[in-house]
Amino acid sequence: MIVVASCGHHADDERIYYKQINAISKVGPIEYFTYNNLNVTINDDAINHHQINSNQCSKSKYKKKIFQFIRHNNPLILHIHDLELLPVAYKAKLNNNNIKIIYDVHEDLISMWDALSKYSGMIKKTINTILSKMELSYLKYVDCFILANKFADQSRYKKFGPVHIIQNFPINNYSYEQSNINKPYKLIYHGQLDYNRGIMTLINTFNRLSQKYNNLELKLVGQFRTPRMETDIKNVIIKNKNIKLIKHIPYNKIWPILYDSHIGVIPFHDMSVFQKNTPTKLFEFMATNCAVVSSNLQPICSVASESISFAHPNNEEALFSAIELYLNNTNIYKEHILLNQNMIKEKYNWKIEEKKLLNIYKNLIK
Repeated sequence: MIVVASCGHHADDERIYYKQINAISKVGPIEYFTYNNLNVTINDDAINHHQINSNQCSKSKYKKKIFQFIRHNNPLILHIHDLELLPVAYKAKLNNNNIKIIYDVHEDLISMWDALSKYSGMIKKTINTILSKMELSYLKYVDCFILANKFADQSRYKKFGPVHIIQNFPINNYSYEQSNINKPYKLIYHGQLDYNRGIMTLINTFNRLSQKYNNLELKLVGQFRTPRMETDIKNVIIKNKNIKLIKHIPYNKIWPILYDSHIGVIPFHDMSVFQKNTPTKLFEFMATNCAVVSSNLQPICSVASESISFAHPNNEEALFSAIELYLNNTNIYKEHILLNQNMIKEKYNWKIEEKKLLNIYKNLIK
């Protein structure tokens, strides 16, 4: 038996459920624990899903539920997806030294804490130092680590066990036909809507582009990180009917919207969190016939340096020119799409990463 547990992620999270759980279900039966306020239940013969409502159960009680289950059922592996569950891993290891612990870190946490903290100055530094020390105190009980990106800080974890890179490449079930449109005009951003992700830069740039190209459309798909962000965006786009806001869409329903789009935009600012993490949306754009316009950031450049239109981060003039490259050069637009599709087919797909994940499990279960 394998226990997979998260603390805050959607039950149908694309990485945890659609990719990883669907892969490791080939190894053995899975008990899947999730904790959020959505009450989405996974109906899947391969797993037994335990959905705990965060509005009705405290986080500490949720962790106790997981540990009690582990104590009574002695699973072979506990695969955790959040820092908050490290104490559960610690107790599980003390209870049964034979259980194998996988800590799936996802993003580079140090840079993420710095970017997303609602505090500043010494308060932020103090809180982040406490979080870092807390994480480090539990790492000696972990058997192996999984990171989603090669640019994340691996040295932090290598002191305690092997580190594996399992990237968020798309599931390889897409068509690879080149787009036959005469001229691109549908732009899309999907993901969290936040200042440091360059959303205001994108909106301001699109408003200027709309004055020159009156048929352009922009879809912003995702959740607002803060109420202030929501207010600011709505105040700016109110005069432009060609910008559409779409609430967060489940992973399995985003694909028709992506396929219907022509240009995917990643306007992130130049921050440590974006220098150490590759956005999953990059590969989703590449897989769905979208040309990619992106801030010039190392993880993105390393993926497709010759087939993306790059712009200097947080620079409206640069972003304007990067988007306009595709609007005025259909041949380059189609050429880049084809190059990106071939890379998805040959090396940036989940089939390759799945093999790595299954090897991790097979080696732990030996």
